[in-house]
Amino acid sequence: MAVQDLVETFIPSGPGVIKSVMAVEWKGEVRNLSAIVESEYYLNHNLVLPGLHWRHVTFVTEKASPSVYIQSEKITVHRDLKEIGGNPINLLVMPTGGQTSA
Repeated sequence: MAVQDLVETFIPSGPGVIKSVMAVEWKGEVRNLSAIVESEYYLNHNLVLPGLHWRHVTFVTEKASPSVYIQSEKITVHRDLKEIGGNPINLLVMPTGGQTSA
């Protein structure tokens, strides 16, 4: 299976805490797998992330043998999602006059 490129969203969550969310997809020869991953990072300082940041991860997967895969990755952190072709919408802010349903 080969993991597809992904974008992880870093969300400020207080002093020394960053929450994140990303969608991950693995492509296989027979079937695909996918997951939504939510994480929390606890840093050794009390700094606050100044806004949303995005981590773009690209992968190269090589099949070395029938049971061994070699995976390389390139990680780039962006302050603006437009740098990687997206137009971010902050879903953490409720629009004025809007209501949410459960």
